Amino acid sequence: MKNKSIIIIGGGGHSKVLYDIIKKIKLKIIGFVDKNKNKKFEDCKYLGSDEFILNYSANKVYLINGIGFSKDKNKRKKIYELFKKNNFCFLKLKHPKSIIASNVNLGEGSQIMAGSVVQTGCSIGKNTIINTGALIDHDCKIGDNVHIAPGVILCGNVIIGNNTLIGAGTIITPNVKVGSNIFIKAGQTVSKNKI
Repeated sequence: MKNKSIIIIGGGGHSKVLYDIIKKIKLKIIGFVDKNKNKKFEDCKYLGSDEFILNYSANKVYLINGIGFSKDKNKRKKIYELFKKNNFCFLKLKHPKSIIASNVNLGEGSQIMAGSVVQTGCSIGKNTIINTGALIDHDCKIGDNVHIAPGVILCGNVIIGNNTLIGAGTIITPNVKVGSNIFIKAGQTVSKNKI
């Protein structure tokens, strides 16, 4: 980590939040890439389109996936897989005002946002977002490429499959299983398995 700098992929709202975390924890950042050259936020330097990253050796930089919610529900996953094929590593990012139990397993590229709590015995998959103020109780298993939106509550022993979006403010009761490639709308209470 000492000798590596960071590039954020994407210039939207989620990237802005990630940039704020990077500044708070004082990591070295090169800038951000985005297909839209008119994107700007704060003093973060625009580098070019996504392909700009390939100018760097994979062992010289860490990537941060700044793609949040998108109409193309697989866009975040595609970006992650594209750069993994080119041997790049994605940094795990934890906001200093999140609470994460000491035995939580965080996958590569996972992102834990401000005000989130992840309790003991949980595992968070690769390229997964635990967004602002989400509460993840004990022994939850969350798959890869999952987006847990702001304010979601997962009670104990909840299992979430890969490539699933849990909408803002949703509550999932204890021991419920939600399968892969599922979309749960905002504000739902889920008390039965959704496979």
